[in-house]
Amino acid sequence: MIETTVRQALKSLNDACQHFELEQAADNSFFEEWADELPELSDREIAKLDQLRDRLDYHLDSGKVDEGIVNVLVVSSLLEMAGLYDAPFLVRSEVPVVIESQVQQENLRGRIDFLVIHNQLWRGIIESKDTTFDVNMGIPQTLAYMAGVDNKLPTYGLVTNGVSFVFLKLVRGEVNQFDFSDVIARRSRTNSLYQVLQILKALTLKIKR
Repeated sequence: MIETTVRQALKSLNDACQHFELEQAADNSFFEEWADELPELSDREIAKLDQLRDRLDYHLDSGKVDEGIVNVLVVSSLLEMAGLYDAPFLVRSEVPVVIESQVQQENLRGRIDFLVIHNQLWRGIIESKDTTFDVNMGIPQTLAYMAGVDNKLPTYGLVTNGVSFVFLKLVRGEVNQFDFSDVIARRSRTNSLYQVLQILKALTLKIKR
């Protein structure tokens, strides 16, 4: 069987859909977790998120911010604030994966930047890019990692370049369906990190139930 990297094989959303027999959900209620009944943030959390935004802005004003710095400045702090570093969650970083394509005779190799595991049943995959990349470029690769999770429970993902954020949901079954949230952009009237943390916290609470 041929082996190639995820990034080489998947250049578009259509590529990911064809390789893993995925269909985008037509029902808007399929992925309502990212918008409905989001938890309130405390004053302390708001102050911390404002600090993260200002810190990122400072580095962005100096030029390109690469993937590693995005993780240090933004992603790690958001995971911590959402409670994903504490029990019952386990975190694995830079996890190598080999995914078998459903329709192509090849294995796809890649690495997951952050893999959050809950009792081997729920896994959150975060694929970060540097700030010069369009956040949509990370969606096919992240969907591929999510499609490799062999269970019937929903799998959630977050793609970010530190400036924009997109949440993903995939459910495996007779028809493997996925959908994604609106793009949450940093350049907004309010601090966009508020909404990102609210969604992470909502997913965390949902999984713990």
